[in-house]
Amino acid sequence: MVLHPVRHGSEWAGGFVCVLNDITERRRAELALQAAGVELARRNEDLERFTEILAHHLQEPVRIQHIYAQRLAALLPTPTPPDLRAAIDAITDGAMHQRNLLRDALRYLSLNKGETAPQTCDIGAALALACNGETGKPDFLEAAVDGLPMVAMSVKRLAGIFAALLDNASTYRDPGRPLKVTITGEPRESGVFVAVTDNGIGIPPQYRSRVFLVFERLDRSTTQQTGIGLALVKKAVEGAGGQVWADDPGGIGTRICLLLPISAPMEQTA
Repeated sequence: MVLHPVRHGSEWAGGFVCVLNDITERRRAELALQAAGVELARRNEDLERFTEILAHHLQEPVRIQHIYAQRLAALLPTPTPPDLRAAIDAITDGAMHQRNLLRDALRYLSLNKGETAPQTCDIGAALALACNGETGKPDFLEAAVDGLPMVAMSVKRLAGIFAALLDNASTYRDPGRPLKVTITGEPRESGVFVAVTDNGIGIPPQYRSRVFLVFERLDRSTTQQTGIGLALVKKAVEGAGGQVWADDPGGIGTRICLLLPISAPMEQTA
C-alpha cells in the first residue's frame, strides 16, 4: 500500500490517494523459487557426497584386480603364450586406468569445496612445489616467473595446476624431439598472465576448447591419461576467479594460458 498526498499546486489539499498492489502471486513465486533453490542445493550436495563415497569404495576392488593380475602373471609358465600375456596385460592396464580415473575424479570433486579462507601465494613457490622441491625442476623446464605479483589462491592449488600442465606436456610429448616446456609470466591490469608452452604434438585449433571438458582425450590409444587433467586445471583456475584457455603456440606444440587473479592492487605488490 502506498499513500500519495493530494496537492493543489504546492499546497496540500488535505487528502491522500491510496494505491493498493496485490503482490500475493509474486510473493508465492518468490517463495517457490527459494524453496526450489534450497531443494536443488540439497540434491547437488547429496549427489556429490554419493559420487565421492562411490569413488572411494571402488578403489578397493580395482586395487585387488591389479594385485591378482600381477600374481597371476608371476605364476604363468615362461615363456608365456602371446595370447595369454596379452590378456593379462589388458587386465592390468584396465585396472591402472580405472585407478587413475577414480583418483582424478576425487581430485575434481574436491575442487567443489573451494578454499575456506582467502589465500595468497607466490607463483615461483607454487612452481617449485609442483616440481618437488627436493629434486628440483626437471631438465626440460625453463621458467621465468620471478618478481611477479602474489596471486589470490593457495600455493597447493596453484602447484596442482602446474603439476597437471607439466604432466600433460610430458604425456603428449613428440617422440621425435626432446621435451621442452617454457613457463613465462607478466603482470597485467586484469591479473597475472602465465603461459605454459611445450614442443609436443600440439592441439588442433578445433579442439582447443574441447580439451578442457571432463573425460575429453584426443589420443585414446593410451590409458595413461584420464581426460580430466585439463578439466581439473580449468576448474581450479576458474574457481579462484581466473581464466584459462589454449592459444596458438606460434609453431609446434601447445600453449596453455592462465590469467590468475592478483591478491592486491598492482601498486601494492611492488
